[in-house]
Amino acid sequence: MSAVTVPVARSASRVEELMGAVEPAFLSLVGWSDARRVVVFPVDHPVMGMPLCRVGDCDCVAYSASGLCRYCESRWRKDGRNLDAFTEAARENRRLPEQDCAVAGCPRP
Repeated sequence: MSAVTVPVARSASRVEELMGAVEPAFLSLVGWSDARRVVVFPVDHPVMGMPLCRVGDCDCVAYSASGLCRYCESRWRKDGRNLDAFTEAARENRRLPEQDCAVAGCPRP
């Protein structure tokens, strides 16, 4: 099998054409705004969403079959408790305080 790379022209008219094909309801669902240009998929959406970590105080996305995020999964493997006991315990804080983005004018943290 071979792959073919096709150059895509990035003209303003092409961007307008693509954005015109996206339904306004979808843009609203993902929180799109032309000013921010940030897409946030709703966690609880049945198709686009992803489950959150089972640990009560953790707000990270769960990627493993255990229902834990990568960080909590790693802690659980070292912890020795069964999964139910581990998920009932509070999550230890692993994040630095939230700061503004270093890019001037960016609204994202």
